[in-house]
Amino acid sequence: MAWLLFPAGPNRSRRELRPSQSIQASIRAIESNKRLACPRYRLPGRTPGFLEAFEAVEKGVRLKPEDRIIYASRGWMHTLAGDHEEGIRLGKDALSLHPGFPPGHVMLGWAYEAAGMDDLAMTQYELTLKAEYSPPALASLAHLYGKMGQRDQALARLAELDALHERGLIQYVPAYCRALAFAGLRDLDQCLHELECAYDQRCDWLMHLVLDKRWDPVRQTPQFKDLVSRVGIPYFGNSSAI
Repeated sequence: MAWLLFPAGPNRSRRELRPSQSIQASIRAIESNKRLACPRYRLPGRTPGFLEAFEAVEKGVRLKPEDRIIYASRGWMHTLAGDHEEGIRLGKDALSLHPGFPPGHVMLGWAYEAAGMDDLAMTQYELTLKAEYSPPALASLAHLYGKMGQRDQALARLAELDALHERGLIQYVPAYCRALAFAGLRDLDQCLHELECAYDQRCDWLMHLVLDKRWDPVRQTPQFKDLVSRVGIPYFGNSSAI
């Protein structure tokens, strides 16, 4: 799961943009179930694809209980499936087992934000930054500030990310993260531009496009639909999991 959520760099083949078999199966399951066309649907882990993904994560936990990213990813998988409550519960459990783990705070923040608990999400992103300045944390904070109408704060976090990259303190900044910040700011043209850059970077994160509600501002644009098609993920209208 580490490669899925926190890619190390852009040196990936175009083939590696394709989702894992678990994600492909889950998306096919969503697409084939027409009741999920409602943008507020909940998918509590009962479709075959997500069950396959959950089983893979649980197997990873059993085989390698010391792996912090696997524990943190359990909650994120449930959040993507639309079960925010379970995503939050498992996110808290992960941090109780591995306190202070930065990706754990980020993913718990994602679960809180998906559930509409923006203040709690912001706290988790800020806790991450106390431990490390990572692109996911800074971009998530910038997105949240933008969504909340605090444009200056959002731009400040984005500028901080760029400055750290220029100084060599952050080696690689996925354009996906920059796109997320601009989605929060509702700068749709720049958001779509950065998503295209993410495609050129061969960024693994693009496989989350159809499931992450944070892309709703651009979801209906022709550019977004075309990008999803090129990544190789079925597009299913305006429904999104979180």
